[in-house]
Order: sequence, then C-alpha cells, then structure tokens
Amino acid sequence: MCKVRKCNIANEIRSCADCKEYQIVNDCPKYNNFAAKAFGIVFNTDRRKGIAYIKLEGYAPYAQKMATMDKVCLKRKD
Repeated sequence: MCKVRKCNIANEIRSCADCKEYQIVNDCPKYNNFAAKAFGIVFNTDRRKGIAYIKLEGYAPYAQKMATMDKVCLKRKD
C-alpha cells in the first residue's frame, strides 16, 4: 500500500481532498514526491487537479465528471 493511502486510512479520510494538515496538497511530502511527479509527466496526468475539483465540488460530481469523460484521472492539459 502506498504512503498516501496509508495516511488516508490512518487519518480516517477518504482522500487527500479531506486532509486537514495540508490545505495545499502539493505541500504534503507523501503526496508530492519524485515518483508521483515522474508518473504525472510520463502519463500526462494531474492528480492535483482531481483533488482540487473534489475539494470544490465534492466526490459525486467528480465521479460523474470522470464517468462522462470516460477517464480515471484528469490530464495536465485538459
């Protein structure tokens, strides 16, 4: 299990969108690490956009948006 998921479970939150310690997800060293940055570049994804969307709109609207777009994550250039 990855460090981010372990943290979510330990803090009893659904995702980083619910984190009370870091209001800006990129400030979290578990979330914003070299491997995550590399995956983002290689797969052209932006996890931060997803977290920001969930914080603003909620989980259900995010899930609906992803289903409508037929994607599992937001792209860097969407």
